[in-house]
Amino acid sequence: MALRGVAFDMCPHFTAMQAYRLLINDLLPKAGAHPNLAATGFVKHYCSWEYCEECDAEFEARS
Repeated sequence: MALRGVAFDMCPHFTAMQAYRLLINDLLPKAGAHPNLAATGFVKHYCSWEYCEECDAEFEARS
């Protein structure tokens, strides 16, 4: 992914398998990444916390 200019942050609630499934099944098919993105110097950034119910609950508890 790094060679394509794609970064992924994984919250502590996700396992590696859950993160992989999120990337392969949900994120990349919808958003994708242009094959020449890395050449531009820009990085497409994805985060598992945006899809994590536990992270959402922790955020709401702090608000």
